[in-house]
Amino acid sequence: MVNERTAMIFGYKSRELIGKPISFLMSDKERALYIRALNRYFKKPRAFSTGTINKAIYAQNKDGAKKPVDIGLSPVKLSSRDCFLLIVRDATENRTNLEKALHEAQEKYKLLIENIPCVAWVADEKRAMRFISPNVYKILGYTPEEIYTGGPGFWSGKIFQDDREQYEKSFEELFKGEEFLVEYRIQKKDGNWIWGRDRAVSIFEKDNLFHAYGIFTDISERKRIEERVQFLAFHDQVTSLPNRALLRDRLNQVVAFAERSRRRLAILYIGLDQFKRINDTLGHDVGDKMLRGVSSRLIESLRKGDTVARVGGDEFCVALANISRAQDAAKVAQSLSDGLDLPFTNAGRDFFITAGIGISLYPDDAKDPETLINHAEAAMHHAKEKGRNHREFYTSSMQSTVSSTMALENDLAQAVKHNEFVVYYQPHVDLNTGEIIGLEALGRWQHPQKGLIQPLDFIPLAEETGLIVPIGESVLRTACKQAKVWLDEGSKNLVLAVNLSALQLQREEFIETVSKVLKETNFPTHRLMFELTETAVIDDVEKSAKMMGLLKNLGIHLAIDDFGTGFSSLWHLTSLPFDTMKISGTFVKEIATKENSKTMINAIVSLGKALGMDVIVEGVETVEQLNCLRGFKSLAIQGSVFSWPVSARAFGGLLREKRRFQRLVA
Repeated sequence: MVNERTAMIFGYKSRELIGKPISFLMSDKERALYIRALNRYFKKPRAFSTGTINKAIYAQNKDGAKKPVDIGLSPVKLSSRDCFLLIVRDATENRTNLEKALHEAQEKYKLLIENIPCVAWVADEKRAMRFISPNVYKILGYTPEEIYTGGPGFWSGKIFQDDREQYEKSFEELFKGEEFLVEYRIQKKDGNWIWGRDRAVSIFEKDNLFHAYGIFTDISERKRIEERVQFLAFHDQVTSLPNRALLRDRLNQVVAFAERSRRRLAILYIGLDQFKRINDTLGHDVGDKMLRGVSSRLIESLRKGDTVARVGGDEFCVALANISRAQDAAKVAQSLSDGLDLPFTNAGRDFFITAGIGISLYPDDAKDPETLINHAEAAMHHAKEKGRNHREFYTSSMQSTVSSTMALENDLAQAVKHNEFVVYYQPHVDLNTGEIIGLEALGRWQHPQKGLIQPLDFIPLAEETGLIVPIGESVLRTACKQAKVWLDEGSKNLVLAVNLSALQLQREEFIETVSKVLKETNFPTHRLMFELTETAVIDDVEKSAKMMGLLKNLGIHLAIDDFGTGFSSLWHLTSLPFDTMKISGTFVKEIATKENSKTMINAIVSLGKALGMDVIVEGVETVEQLNCLRGFKSLAIQGSVFSWPVSARAFGGLLREKRRFQRLVA
């Protein structure tokens, strides 16, 4: 039995279909699939009670054309006979809508793939490319057809040899379920090299094969910024010589080698005589030119394997590896002095530069790098006291300053006992609005006889003796208590920044101390930010990461302080939970006169923003420097251009004088 409506769907009269099998209405392909499904159906126990077969198929009209239909085949009883009830619905309109939607989705996907600034690709387990987006031509210069016909080894064959092994290993691991995320250098069609970042997942598809779906991104610009920042972290900006951080690293290696091989080494600390006069009379540009000339002559006078670093404004340090006796160091010192004897010429004028040189020896004077440097510096100061162009070996008699250090240590212990520390505050100002959005708390020692002592004169000793822990707690408590008053008075946007030392960070009880102070002062945790320097985290990165995570769990913000002056690894910057980057004032000093300084600040700001960090530029001292920073968006400024660190009373006045800073940024 067939109703007339069903017959009409296929172009028949109902009488033409009576007695025909259902498969009569199907194409050959659909008929075979239907018979197979029906056979599986009848093999089931109690087949006629197991429900309906529903299927979307392409049926065949009387004129031979294909028609999309939805069918439902249900078992029924008619006069005690087992029969099937076939319900047919014309699906032409639905199928057309689906095909239209699919086509639109495919067009959107195609538009996305062709316009994203990266290369999308699909490869099989043998690394043969099954699909690669057209953007590969823009980025690498190869057409998709060249890559398809190049075979499985085409892509990996363009990867830089030193990077290829890691790429191939990662690709093999990809099909074992491991993450595929690699960075490598790859050669463009024009022969140039770029850095790329490749990320992919493997998917098991219906053809029983794994396929890798990936995205390749050109990260050359990011790599250039990272390399430049990394270089500046370990090199002096003016002379490109190693800085103190790199010198310390190399000295650790040299001392370790000397200890194993029982060799001697020497440290030469060089201070230029009266160099300040050149800067003051001829300007910093001429001074920088002289410093570069001095650097070149020092390098020319040294042996291969020796290290020279710039460690101060007019100070250099030389590490002489593998010397036999003290006289060898004296000869090198004389050679360095002789190299400086020749005149330096600028604008047709000759200038003569001399230097005082201090010498310390390993293992005679000390066995650790820092003490060797300190002893050589002490000897240099003694040499300078004798006049220009002198050289001195370190002697124990130069330790006359030790007694004064011990006296200072005793006074410092008394200061902790009697709470002689006061807190000064320096504002963080929004560059766009002139609003005070934060402040840094800075501890000062109010000595009963010597008056106000600056941090640089007692913080190193406090860290060495461990007194930094109670001092830091005192500063934190005082600052939180005072900042809470300002918050309650209406300065709702303030974020309080407090410096955190390595010793504090490494102590397990520190988290408890912070929680206690916050509870006592009722200071909101999300308004507190700890500033950490390089040395506060790199001595024990694993422990530091744990402690920083606990601080973050409390809701406290974390800032990397003095960024750009020796951070040991960009990996630390990306792996540790920093919220804010504070750019060192050393980059700001010459921003108004040197384009390179502005370029570097731009690079560092871009890096910080790319990592999702807030950025504060510190050490801004002049309106001219401030004007050079106006082009940057969303920056906070800290420096004497707005205010020196001031007492709590004076800072309260700054908060009330809201228009004072707005005029500077207008």
